[in-house]
Amino acid sequence: MEHQGSWMRIIGTWLVLALAMTFNGIFRETVLRRSMTDRGADVTSAVLGIIIILGLTWLLFPPLGGVPVGRLVEISAVLVGLTVGFEFAVGRWVDHKSWRTLAENYAIWRGHLWPIVLVTLALTPFIVASRHARLHP
Repeated sequence: MEHQGSWMRIIGTWLVLALAMTFNGIFRETVLRRSMTDRGADVTSAVLGIIIILGLTWLLFPPLGGVPVGRLVEISAVLVGLTVGFEFAVGRWVDHKSWRTLAENYAIWRGHLWPIVLVTLALTPFIVASRHARLHP
């Protein structure tokens, strides 16, 4: 994996993901919540989010076949770190939510699905590397 160019593509992919997931959240709040229960809207949005993440990373990530596991872990950590930072920054300073309210989104034991979406995001470098390795042995 060519280092600088690959990192630019990974960060570029993350920016596209951030935009797409922001639109997913807007869609959840403006369309889904009006046409179904809050729980149904949350589940539908989480499923759409997972599809968005898997589709965009498959299309936009650089080839990751043969990349060492340590590098995949690094990519995963960067993606999740950027996402959590973005969520907290927007939630706190744009939506004016409390830290407690923001942290509540991570309470999977209370039915919040955001942690599952984050796990999907964390696994995407490994999924892309695995699929790429199978397509290009």
